[in-house]
Amino acid sequence: MKHTFFRNSLISLAVVLPALLNAQQAHKFLLKGDQFYDRENYKAAEEQYLSAEKATPGNPSTAYNLGNALYQQGKWEEAAKQFESASGGFKSPDQKADALHNLGNARLQQQQYEAAVNAYKQSLRYLPDNPDARKNLQLALKKLKKQQQEQQDRQQQEQQNQPQEQQDQQNQPQDEEQMPREGQKPDSGQTGAKKQTPEQKSREEARRLLETAIESEDQRNARKYRTARQKPASQTKKDW
Repeated sequence: MKHTFFRNSLISLAVVLPALLNAQQAHKFLLKGDQFYDRENYKAAEEQYLSAEKATPGNPSTAYNLGNALYQQGKWEEAAKQFESASGGFKSPDQKADALHNLGNARLQQQQYEAAVNAYKQSLRYLPDNPDARKNLQLALKKLKKQQQEQQDRQQQEQQNQPQEQQDQQNQPQDEEQMPREGQKPDSGQTGAKKQTPEQKSREEARRLLETAIESEDQRNARKYRTARQKPASQTKKDW
């Protein structure tokens, strides 16, 4: 029994010791990162915090500090991800409030005003007396209202311009039909006149000749009729 207990203890130490060593190493990286951050060397601080994250993944304090270093470099989206991770990992209400407040700042910098408003409101739920969160919430609400008004104005302008665009699209095919295609000469005759094929011309010419012949015959018959009407009628002689 003792031998078994001793072996199990060794296994437990084999699991705990690397974790302790990693935690100690991560703590050193965090301290170096804080030193660089205080000197406003945010890029070096970011590198130290990333090393601490590799040593002990999922540490909310590391995510929070890394988010601050990224924020100071203008990496708003990356910073927001770290603040979100930190706010979900912290247990203390004050720490959650700080992470959510900084998340709101990152969203505000990205002009994502609705997301910023939500982050500030969540921060105030954990720390209602935070004056900075209240002040930034009012600023985000003001910018959100202005953004929504600008979007509404753009939509109204697009709706007003839409009928004119539709009219231009309807007129465009007509204009294209009137323009001659490349390599084609415009017709000198009436618009819409169709060119006849040699066979059609032959049939048309035969029809005109036939009409001319019929018309000439009718004219001759008409002259004969008029001449007959002009002659005096012969009197019938009575024999009584």
